Amino acid sequence: MKIKIIGYLTICALCALMLGCDDDDKDLSSIEGRWSGDRAALTVNLIPINEDDFDVVLDFKEDGTVILTEDNNTITGTYKVSGDDLTLTGINMVSIPVTLEGNYDIKELTNNRLVIEGEREGQYTHPDYGTITGKVKATLYFNKTN
Repeated sequence: MKIKIIGYLTICALCALMLGCDDDDKDLSSIEGRWSGDRAALTVNLIPINEDDFDVVLDFKEDGTVILTEDNNTITGTYKVSGDDLTLTGINMVSIPVTLEGNYDIKELTNNRLVIEGEREGQYTHPDYGTITGKVKATLYFNKTN
């Protein structure tokens, strides 16, 4: 009888362990630190636009402050992380009049890689494409620098 009970308990423990595993678990690395833009993949009204020259640095501070550096200009805003959601406030691009302010999904966060994705609807001015009205989906890729 004892052997059957131990066997059942072992099977239950193994099942609980297997059900607790999730292939989608993300690395819970901290977003704090300095992140250098690698590239930006944009979709504007379903038309893909890739920005391989995404020279933006985001420096996330422990106190909830974020500093954007672009073309030797800096802008200070705030950020909040809640689960897989990142909210940026008061952050705008310097070289083009596009706001980075808003909500993003954190797609990847490791010790050396950050990928965020967000959507905006409105009117935007791009230096190569002029004024664009509609939906913009942006996936922004960053590498950690120290």
